[in-house]
Parts: sequence; C-alpha cells; structure tokens
Amino acid sequence: MARKSMEDTQAWHRAHPWQMGYNFVPTYAVNDVEFWMNDTFDIDTIRKELRVGAGIGFTSVRVFLPYIVWQHEGEVFERHFDEFLQAAADVAMSVVPVLFDDCAFDVSAVTGPADPVWGRQPDVCTDRRNLGRWVPSPGFAVQDDPDALEACGAYVKALVGGHRDDDRILLWDLYNEPGNTGRFNQCLPLLMRAFAWARECDPSQPLTVGPWLDIPELDEVARVCLEQSDVISFHSYLTVDGIRAQLDRYAQDGRPVIVTEWFNRISSSLPETVLPLLYERNVWCWQWGLIGGRGHDNYSSLDKPDGTMLWQHDLLDSEGHIYDEAQLRLIRSYAVSGKH
Repeated sequence: MARKSMEDTQAWHRAHPWQMGYNFVPTYAVNDVEFWMNDTFDIDTIRKELRVGAGIGFTSVRVFLPYIVWQHEGEVFERHFDEFLQAAADVAMSVVPVLFDDCAFDVSAVTGPADPVWGRQPDVCTDRRNLGRWVPSPGFAVQDDPDALEACGAYVKALVGGHRDDDRILLWDLYNEPGNTGRFNQCLPLLMRAFAWARECDPSQPLTVGPWLDIPELDEVARVCLEQSDVISFHSYLTVDGIRAQLDRYAQDGRPVIVTEWFNRISSSLPETVLPLLYERNVWCWQWGLIGGRGHDNYSSLDKPDGTMLWQHDLLDSEGHIYDEAQLRLIRSYAVSGKH
C-alpha cells in the first residue's frame, strides 16, 4: 500500500490539538528491555510517573518497544503494552510507540555497541552515565541474518495490526535513528520492510521514521524515511537557529512536521528559545526525558556525576525535586495552553 495522502495527513493533524510530550522511560529501567520484561515491568510506577507528566500538562508520550521482549514473552508483552496504553489514556495522554531502534551505547569503547540480551540487565554503572546500558532493537545480529530479520514481520503485524484502529495511539514511529552507529547499508532492509509490514495492516494512524543523518541528498536511509513517512519527523538537539533551518527544509514537503526528540541543555536546545518557535509553527514535539532514573541520561558527561554537573535532559530527579524551576514553569505554560 502507498503512504497516506497529504490531504489525509493534514486532516489528521488538524483534528488534534497541539501535542507536547516527552520520551518516557520509567525510573526503574536502565533500558527498554528492563522497562518491559515481565520480571521488572511495574505498572504502578508507570502510572505514578505518567501522572507526573500529565500534571505538568504534557499530552503525549513516545515509548520504545523492544523486539527481544516480544520474542520471549509475546502474549505477556502485548498485555503489558495494552496496560500501558490504558494508563496513558487514563491521564489523557496519547502514545507514540517506537518499534525498532538503532541507537546503541556501550560502557566500553573497545567492544562497541552491544546487542540486547535476554534476562536480567546489567547493573547500574556507578562511574559513568548509564546510557551505556541502552541497546538496539532488534539488534545488529538480527539485522545481519536474513531469516531472523524476516521474522520481525510477525512482531510488527502483531502490534500494528492489533492496534490499527486504537485511538490511544497517535501515530507509529517505526524505527528510531536508523543507521545510528554508522550501519546505514545494513539497516535499509529492515527500514523498508518495516514500512511494508505496517502498511499491510492498514492502520488508521500515520506512520513515520525520522532520518538520522538529516542529509537526504547524500543518504539513502534519509531518502527512504522522507519518501515513505506519512508524517515527517526528525530529531534536533540544535540551537533555535539550527532547528529553524530544519523546519524550513522539511516544511517544503507540505506534510505535517513533528519533532520526536529535542531538549539538550548542553547543546543549547532549550525551552526558552526552541519552544516559542515550535509553538508558533504548530510543530508537535517530544522532549527527551522527564524524570531522571536508572538511565542517568540527565547527565551529559561520561565521567562520574559529582552533583554540580549541568543536566543534559530531564526536569525532575527520582525524588521529585525540580532541577530548574523556571524551565519547568515555562514548559508547563506551553503544555497547558492548547493552542491550535
């Protein structure tokens, strides 16, 4: 099937209020495997933390779904996913599920990015920030095995097909940062199949994948993302001038444009400067993080945090203490305004 028409996606965009959300990882999870696997899945903590986001005024969450958990606990995982969707709906928040992911880190610069492993996840790393525990999905070994790669279709069809008319889901983000870690050629088969598998389900929700390199004329992955997405999405941790240039370029397509990751204090992707632009242009946006937890991605340095380090992401710590009250007030003022 072809992607949705420009008119259909524009009508979908007009039918919703301005969406302002965040990428949700519960504080107990060092990565998305620990988030979802049955031994550690904690719906009570999830509900509590979703209430915090809704209380600030956020209207949506973007959430990563790990293929490896579906492989091992398919029915249980699907039940947990439905519980999560309902927990978000109970506080009037839409959900943007992410099905695949090439974003990967490892605490060792020698071994390189690690594939996901089943079972207990590595303990929290106490001497470095813990994005080192984030793993890709389905993982690079699956990407490189044609038979294993083809098996991913059942996962896409179970989730997208099972929720093709679920109004708790705003849209499907099929693949986070395809080609991250430099595997651009290797990710193309999965990227193209992900769109095909999802479209076989004929979901009412739009599909999107944001380009990673952001250079469509040089990058085949970016070209596929932009040509196949119903709604144009991208990540930006740039200053307001940088993100303005990106918005100007992507708006030329005529389709709705959304930002599925932004907000980095270190790189000056700040609420004070970026939010007014996104709000004025009616660009829906999901910042990275809300509450600092086991992931420790609030810290910007690979060195041990010392308590004085400028936070990269997040608004609160796990005890509920606000990092920057002025920023939180500003974000709340935009989140609850409901323009458009």
